[in-house]
Amino acid sequence: MQLRQATLYDASAAGTGTAYPLDYRFPTTPTRAVQITMNAADTIALQGTIDGTHWFQIASHTGGTSFVDTLSIPYFAIRVVKTGTAGTALVVGII
Repeated sequence: MQLRQATLYDASAAGTGTAYPLDYRFPTTPTRAVQITMNAADTIALQGTIDGTHWFQIASHTGGTSFVDTLSIPYFAIRVVKTGTAGTALVVGII
């Protein structure tokens, strides 16, 4: 298993980003980092799934600043949901 850098979301429009599959087949799951950078008072929700169908919120951030979330649970996939159109959000992860 090899971690990789991926841009999970990069837009000013509200919307749901692409689901990114994670490798979860190993007995020890590596910690993954997700960095969120926003320049406006919009909201970014980081969501996860363990079955590919039902999504739940892992973290949510509002405001024009940067945040870092770490994931250590073996998710099947993660995605980003942005609400608001006040500014650009860039979400990059080591997944």
